[in-house]
Amino acid sequence: MMKKFPFTALCAVFFLVDGFSQPTASSSIPSEEVQNKSNSGGIHIAFYNVENLFDTIDQPEVDDSEFMPNADKNWNSWKYDTKLTRIGQVLVGLGGETPPAIVGLAEVENRGVLEDLVGNRVLARAAYKIAHFESPDQRGIDVALLYREAEFKMVHARAHALLLNGEPDFRSRDILHAKGILRSGDTLHVFVNHWPSRYGGKEQSAYKRQAASQLLKSLVDSISSVTPGALIVAMGDFNDHPSDESLLNLSGDDTNKLVNLMQGELNYEGSHRYRGEWAYLDQILISKSLRNPARKRAIQAGVAKVYNHELLLEKDDRYPGEMPFRTYFGPTYHNGYSDHLPVYLELNY
Repeated sequence: MMKKFPFTALCAVFFLVDGFSQPTASSSIPSEEVQNKSNSGGIHIAFYNVENLFDTIDQPEVDDSEFMPNADKNWNSWKYDTKLTRIGQVLVGLGGETPPAIVGLAEVENRGVLEDLVGNRVLARAAYKIAHFESPDQRGIDVALLYREAEFKMVHARAHALLLNGEPDFRSRDILHAKGILRSGDTLHVFVNHWPSRYGGKEQSAYKRQAASQLLKSLVDSISSVTPGALIVAMGDFNDHPSDESLLNLSGDDTNKLVNLMQGELNYEGSHRYRGEWAYLDQILISKSLRNPARKRAIQAGVAKVYNHELLLEKDDRYPGEMPFRTYFGPTYHNGYSDHLPVYLELNY
């Protein structure tokens, strides 16, 4: 089932620009749904798998033929611009009156699409900076980080390649590591992940996600050994559940292990739906230091949430219930947002 909404439906009034009509009360997203305004010192950290953010330009070195104007999906400039606007509206709506200070993204084709996104009229006033590296993924999709310098001053960003023993031709997304200074003066390490998919079967592909888990764990351990109590956020589309071994490998009682904020009760059923079943493939993990009230610094992590505004959902025609309102369902254009819902965390100063 295809449904259409006005592009301005997700725009917060504070970030409206000339040329956009103000959303009506019935279609806009009330900021209190996502942010307690009494927590004025807080910032949002979000992750969003944006479902194939490709431009319309052929890049021979990657397989982007699916998103060409002459392909079956008939991808074109109008659909591309619409997609950019929709992603911007989601980020503005998620943050209430202010877009998130830090945003991890998955399934972006290149730096060019990121520049188009942050320059889009919905997001331009947020003045996002970009951290991005071209990954060796065969489809040409990468992870990236957007950040607002007033809240997160970048120290450095690096890409860490995922390699598999005995498979020299294996190609996947890098893990992006960004180190920056928060407005509070605290140093924060952020990891953006998009682990190998379950293509070929969950069990058959599990070793690839285990390798990604080991890579992330080694990076976290390295930071923690040099800086005990370091502040760390790891987020992404892990393509596994919080209860799977790859994620359990990262969380636990050990000092250097992380806290998976997607374990326990949450505000929604999941971030992704497959054959009628919701799951938390998109997750946020934090270091224990971000939940330690004895720390001298005042920064503390709140709970993680799924951003599940009704405009990001549509009726599932195959199974009872709703599913993410995606851009494409197979070759059919749905004029939606993504096949994933964003997840986010508030850090309180």
